[in-house]
Amino acid sequence: MFSGIKISEYEAERADLIKRVRKELEHIGRLRDRIHQCSIKKEGTIVVLFLIFSNLIFFHFIEEYIEFWIISSFIFLMLNPFLMLLPAGHRRHDRKPLKTAIHEIRENVKQNADILYHERSDISEIGWNIFFLNTQPLAPGFIFIFTINIILSVYGGLITNQLRPGSVIVVVFVSFMIMLFYAVIQYKKPYSPGFFGNLLMIPSKYHHKRDEGLLPAFKFAFFIAIASALSGIVIISAFFHPRLVLEHVMISEKIIFVEISILIIIVIFISQLLLVRFMQSRYSMMLMLGMCNYITHLLEDIILKKLIDLPESLNDMSEEEKNGYIEKLLAIKVDIAKTMVYRHRYRTRFGLFPVFFIYPDIDLIVKKGLLF
Repeated sequence: MFSGIKISEYEAERADLIKRVRKELEHIGRLRDRIHQCSIKKEGTIVVLFLIFSNLIFFHFIEEYIEFWIISSFIFLMLNPFLMLLPAGHRRHDRKPLKTAIHEIRENVKQNADILYHERSDISEIGWNIFFLNTQPLAPGFIFIFTINIILSVYGGLITNQLRPGSVIVVVFVSFMIMLFYAVIQYKKPYSPGFFGNLLMIPSKYHHKRDEGLLPAFKFAFFIAIASALSGIVIISAFFHPRLVLEHVMISEKIIFVEISILIIIVIFISQLLLVRFMQSRYSMMLMLGMCNYITHLLEDIILKKLIDLPESLNDMSEEEKNGYIEKLLAIKVDIAKTMVYRHRYRTRFGLFPVFFIYPDIDLIVKKGLLF
């Protein structure tokens, strides 16, 4: 990934890397302190409790509450990616205009297109990890929302006969697929070290199985095919079916929107939004603390130790020994860059729910060239 380190640059490079690692450890320490200082404000908890109480009242007195909750949940799921882009808790001078940021990224990518293509697997892994790191804190909230969906659907279909059987089946199936998608993220943690690499190793693992014989190769291919098919069903159901479910429920149940029903759906929507943000806030802080602890261990106990164990100078060594230490230093430099490419951003929803996001250091990737 990096260009080679010259022997004459070894001492300065080693000293610079030690300095960089210690500076990064100080940064992580400050971040950890900030996370400990952050908490969901008392007002936020009161708001969430009030909204839960309001929904219980709606459920008791409003006949169409079940339909309204289901409609709102799927609208929320579809709008959530866009809601995440809304500015919240930032001072204007602390962020670049979106148009300027996009233009800078586009220009950097153009200038480094060849390098980016050559290192596409590493960049793909960074994108993969960031997507799932930011998705996991959402998992408990969406699992909760769509668990309520299933309970209300079954209740409305079997107890009150409020929903048609077709609507119940469709809502329960898609809600379960959405829950399954987030549950897999919650428990399998696809951003874990080595997870993405294992996916890339599937073709070579298949060739290894084929060398062992046709039966092992067939079993492996069959397992991968089944896993891929199930993953496809879950992902398609979670991301592409919500709109179809929404249309099906509205047509099948003959939902007629009047001013009061729209107002109730808005209140339910805000309730679901804040419930998810409430849980996202707590879990994002837990995730960030876990990342801080992991990176601290990686930098302090492994990388820094390796750097210190390297000789300060390559004087009086053979060319073979010098080249060996250069390669070790280069490998350490790669490991440092891979830990520093993940940065955090802090946002507070409505001034009540502090949320930490992970984003890639674009400058590190395509401008400063530290990854390459």
